[in-house]
Amino acid sequence: MDKEFYIIIVDDNMKPTDAFIMWMKKKVLNAEVVSFRTVEEALSFIFEHLEEKMIIFLDCKFNMGLQGVDGLMKIREKTSLVSVVMMSANSLNQMENLELEAMINSDKLYFIKNGDLKKAEKLVAEIQKKWVSELDCVLEQWVKNHNSEVRSKPYMVTSEGVLSLNDVLVRIRMRTSLGLKLEKQILQVAVDSLTKDIKQNDRCN
Repeated sequence: MDKEFYIIIVDDNMKPTDAFIMWMKKKVLNAEVVSFRTVEEALSFIFEHLEEKMIIFLDCKFNMGLQGVDGLMKIREKTSLVSVVMMSANSLNQMENLELEAMINSDKLYFIKNGDLKKAEKLVAEIQKKWVSELDCVLEQWVKNHNSEVRSKPYMVTSEGVLSLNDVLVRIRMRTSLGLKLEKQILQVAVDSLTKDIKQNDRCN
């Protein structure tokens, strides 16, 4: 089966052979599962693949380096469209106020206890269903219907220069001013097309 999205697992206590990682690889066949043991490594990968759909499972506590909430905030500086599942051995009422505040103020955020496979499976299925109606994911699917050569060719001229289809998708994901403008224009074109189709159908009937 072709891989349709990434599942990214970030936890310094999980080796590639950990039960949670192996379970994800076995259970979610349409995803490519990758794991990292530092937030820094994970962020590098995430930012290099912003044109892809992804679900990030991010542990809250790390023994050294950036913490999970630090990673969440850096991800949100780049994009508000990526779904992040925070993982912790502690319940929410045991977390520090600053951690809770950062998470509460984030979109597309979920929370599970470490190793909760049943809830993880449920969330992956729930997020995939939501992708069907989210513009960036619908646009991504349309982009991927073209071959890689077409996706990398110049597609439109903008204030930032000539962009490919992949460039357009990344800017929408990153919520740049140009990305938001393009998103609005795409939505308007879709609405205009739908309205036109409805009017034509009414005339035919």
